[in-house]
Amino acid sequence: MSRIRYRHIRKKVKELASKINVPDNLLPYYKYSNGEQSPLIEIDRNGNLHYVLIERGKEFERKTTEDSDELLYWIFSSITAIMSFKYELKNRIENKDVRRIAFEKQIELLSILDESWSKKEYEEHLKILEKHPFDDLSGLRATYCRELREKGLQEEQIEKLAFEKYSLNEKQDLSKIKIDLEKNVKDKNVQNIVDTFSIFHDGIITKWTGNKTNLTLTIECQYLANIIDSSFELFFVDLINIEKISFNAWMNPINLPQKVFTEIDQVFQANLEILSAENFGDEVVIDCNQHDTNFDFCGGKLSIKCDDIIIKNQNNKILTIDDLDRISNEYWNNVNDKKQKNNR
Repeated sequence: MSRIRYRHIRKKVKELASKINVPDNLLPYYKYSNGEQSPLIEIDRNGNLHYVLIERGKEFERKTTEDSDELLYWIFSSITAIMSFKYELKNRIENKDVRRIAFEKQIELLSILDESWSKKEYEEHLKILEKHPFDDLSGLRATYCRELREKGLQEEQIEKLAFEKYSLNEKQDLSKIKIDLEKNVKDKNVQNIVDTFSIFHDGIITKWTGNKTNLTLTIECQYLANIIDSSFELFFVDLINIEKISFNAWMNPINLPQKVFTEIDQVFQANLEILSAENFGDEVVIDCNQHDTNFDFCGGKLSIKCDDIIIKNQNNKILTIDDLDRISNEYWNNVNDKKQKNNR
């Protein structure tokens, strides 16, 4: 087995970082530290890989492995944690423990990179919550403490009054926390699928590859693809761990016997133009038009139930739902600007 070099790790880190838009200042240093908190990656003469945290010139943590995948997990566990808490700060809910949003976001980011990493991090979250359960009133309590402090009250009195007004949660059952976390992730993934197909309004599903468990759809949506690159015309959408997929056709003429397709090659036998999407529980239903008169249906309802979705641009770069939303907003803002100019 060939020895791992710094260039190998640097290349892989850069490749993975690009998938989730990691800021350059969060990337690790290699071989030599800058003396700040940014992690340092070292390779010793025996080929051992070291993940080192250094602050103000002093080392305060070192983890060692021979497995490059484990090293990469350490690197991106730290990076995604920072990114997730920054995300939480921008999307804060006053009466929610900040970790609820941050933990969920971190799992989402890691699942884009490696599903096994997201599962590993999920178990780490459970360990943290076993010792330190969610405290949804901590933010309100901290704000109230500041108000009391400004009034000149003593610290002991401040703490007593704050906890009387905003008491700690009752001790939470870890199994319930686990169920809640899993439900939150599942609900978020379902919503991401709905939002993705909703944003691709007027896009056309033209090709598919894969199988009934994991499927990649080609969606031609030039008006959005052009926002990324003027030469782009399409996107790729991966459906992960499909539990159910079917197409309930709108017959044309309407008095023909109803058809429901469940085999992949039948579901996507015609190009499907996306109209809208909504969810019914865990199942996402997408209304589609179909314009080829060689078929005896003019559209239908595409039903999908799967664990997750991955969106990619024409160059196979992964996009988050936030990325896709920004692209859509930019397009429609441009449309509105042009309308306003024409009306002047």
